[in-house]
Amino acid sequence: MGKENKKQIISKSDMIAIKNATGDIVDTAKITMIIQRDTPKYKGEPFTMLFQAVNKAIARNITPVTAKLLLYLISDVGYGNAVGKGISQISKDLCYSERQVYRAMKELEDLKVVVKSKNETDGRLAMYFINPTQSWKGTIKDRAAKISEFNPKQLDIFGEIPSETKKLIPNEDF
Repeated sequence: MGKENKKQIISKSDMIAIKNATGDIVDTAKITMIIQRDTPKYKGEPFTMLFQAVNKAIARNITPVTAKLLLYLISDVGYGNAVGKGISQISKDLCYSERQVYRAMKELEDLKVVVKSKNETDGRLAMYFINPTQSWKGTIKDRAAKISEFNPKQLDIFGEIPSETKKLIPNEDF
C-alpha cells in the first residue's frame, strides 16, 4: 500500500489535540475509529403529519370531547387515513359513552375533518377517514391520490369554519 491510497481522516491539529489530551499513550497505542452515519430516530416509528392551519382553524370551535376524539383518531389512524374502529370500540378506548362519541364524530363530520362512507365489503357498516387536508399517514404521493378521490367540496374544511371564531379565554392557572 502506498501513501496515495490512504486518506487523511483527521487534521494534524485534531491529532495534536488528541495527543495532548491522552498524553504519550497515543504514540504506542492502537486506535480504532468507527465512522458511520446515524439512522434517523423516527425511522420505523409510526407518525402522522398534521397540517397546522386546519388544526388552528378548528381548535376554537370544537368541544373537549371532540378534541379528545380527534387526538385519538390521529394517533390510531391507519395508512391512507382509514380509521379502523367503530363507535363502540372508540367509546370503550376513550371511556366515553357511545352517544358522546357519536356526537363528537358527527361534529367532526360537520366540520369535514372526518369523512364518512360505506364499507366496501359490508354496506351496512360505516367507514371513517380523516380528511387528508387535516392530517396524513402515508406518503405524499398517496396523499395526492387520496385527495383526488374525493369531491373537493367534501374536503373543504375552511368553507365550514365560521368567520368569527370563539376567542380563547386566558387561563391564569397556567
